[in-house]
Amino acid sequence: MNQIKEQECHGWKSLQLKTDRITLEITPDIGGRIISLTLDDIETFFTLPELHGKKFELETPAHKKDLGWLHYGGYKTWLAPQDNWNDKLPFFDLDSGPYAYTIDQNAVILTSPICRETGMQFGRTISLSDSGQVHVDQTMTNHNSEEASWGIWDVTQIKGPGKVLMPLHHSSKFDKKVKGYDDEGLSTKNKESHLSFNEDIVILNCDQKENFKYGNDSDEGWICALLETDQDKWLGYLKTFETNLSTDYPHECVTEVFDSGSFPYFEVEVHSPLIKLKPKETFSMKETWTLDWFSKQSDYFSIKKWIRAKGENNE
Repeated sequence: MNQIKEQECHGWKSLQLKTDRITLEITPDIGGRIISLTLDDIETFFTLPELHGKKFELETPAHKKDLGWLHYGGYKTWLAPQDNWNDKLPFFDLDSGPYAYTIDQNAVILTSPICRETGMQFGRTISLSDSGQVHVDQTMTNHNSEEASWGIWDVTQIKGPGKVLMPLHHSSKFDKKVKGYDDEGLSTKNKESHLSFNEDIVILNCDQKENFKYGNDSDEGWICALLETDQDKWLGYLKTFETNLSTDYPHECVTEVFDSGSFPYFEVEVHSPLIKLKPKETFSMKETWTLDWFSKQSDYFSIKKWIRAKGENNE
């Protein structure tokens, strides 16, 4: 059983979960996010050094625009769809507010403030198995007096450059089975330069040369990042989860990839379906994360085989 250690990471109070090879750091004070995830001491997540150790308070949501985007980095959750955000910014209480937490044996249980803008509340239960798999149970609860309709949107900022693999749906409604977002750079126009295809997967080249965003509508329930390192290896970061294509997704997509043109990171994003919650109702979305090394000589067939085996054998 893994012991949870209270310490400091990047200037914030953190809760550390650790095995022989995997270490993750949770920072309750800045949105309850996982701010660091390493395999054999190699960092997976992006953080912005200028914000290390900094915390912000918001007297009223009306002042959110004064703070703007807070690129702390790491993993967090948002509410989707993005079109329903105020001022085109994440909801501060859920994204950057202080989360309460408890420790239950080998799990950290985090609870957000009730969002002053939406009446919604996030919860997360994070644990690390002895074999090194990270388990993340994400919840949203409606604290309004009326029904609310949202989806959970997991956003993880990865150190670039790298590649992302997504499965393709055989009956996708999108051109080339991938959705390009016209409001993010030249995603639609430059599709050919960003994407390549290998049978039933798409490979996205995330090199931070220009921003783009793409999504897919596959029912396979995985997304995998391959990070560049100083070694002749890829660091593989796999997320697996359940899907439900019988209902609507907030952005029409199950997974999305965003590549930043101005910061050295790219994002792997996972969506839940759009859920209608009655007052006090809660919805949960679970993910399993797996990290491993791959030779850069590995073919995509062997990587896909590893991905699908991990998806079938989550611990």
